[in-house]
Amino acid sequence: MLVGRVGASRTVVVATARTSLGIGREVTVRGLSEDELAQVLPSSQALWVASRGLPGVARELAAFGGSLVDIALNALSNNEFLEVDVALVRLLELAVSRSVGSTRARLLARQAEVSDEHRAGACTRHKHSRY
Repeated sequence: MLVGRVGASRTVVVATARTSLGIGREVTVRGLSEDELAQVLPSSQALWVASRGLPGVARELAAFGGSLVDIALNALSNNEFLEVDVALVRLLELAVSRSVGSTRARLLARQAEVSDEHRAGACTRHKHSRY
């Protein structure tokens, strides 16, 4: 419906989609490289991995604190149906190996949650609760 109206005028429509819509001109936007992200804001490899190079996500994660633990606890899983978010699992494993006490427990709980999302087949994809 919108496409029919736009075709007759000089209107620009910006939409985001995971797959091609097959209409009009499409531009694919990717995440930034680790070096590119470092130019946008002070970052670390953990922040780059957790944000997948997306500056908005990186900025949001950085607001929780710059530590590996803060980043690992607040990163959202990007798993698809029946797939494990390998980057997030590795990030959590690294954070667990460097933590003790209640912080370690929180990281292990987050790691279990990521695994449960995979085991459940991501039938109902949801965002994790903040720890």
